[in-house]
Amino acid sequence: MKNLLFILLFAAVACGAKEETPVVETVADPQVATSNEFLAGLETQLSVYFELKDALVATNADTAKIIASTLITSLNGWAVEGLSAEADSIWSAKKSILLARSEAIVGAADVAAQRMEFETLSMAMIDVVEVFGPLSNAVYRQTCPMVRGGSADWLAREEQIANPYHGSRMLRCGDVVRKI
Repeated sequence: MKNLLFILLFAAVACGAKEETPVVETVADPQVATSNEFLAGLETQLSVYFELKDALVATNADTAKIIASTLITSLNGWAVEGLSAEADSIWSAKKSILLARSEAIVGAADVAAQRMEFETLSMAMIDVVEVFGPLSNAVYRQTCPMVRGGSADWLAREEQIANPYHGSRMLRCGDVVRKI
């Protein structure tokens, strides 16, 4: 019982209200230029990513599998053309990670395993959006300080935290790191 109280107290302190509002960076220019067609395609991929994030927020393993499968199909069906050598190299490397982690989510036994894979998938998607963005709509990079003894990040359409790593257990645990 004492351990449970300690854990709840720790979670409340770590994810509770903060005295000062953090300064949120805003990404204004792409690090690597691409075409408007590439950015539109990236926004399509990102929409599927957001659906996957929302399934994990809802702790719905079956829906997460379906959406991860949709992401695989979407990534494989996207014909990316006309990128510079640098942009193509970055995109190809990150696409490989996105596909591998999506396949792992499809094959995962439960939502806990899916969330572990989502962490790596998210870092790849964050890298892509930060390198090639900003996009037509704001995207928020968010972080939770309480994921497996460390922290983990994800992207969201909205500024309000909806934590995909803990779902309803700690839904609002996290902070906005950057507006992209």
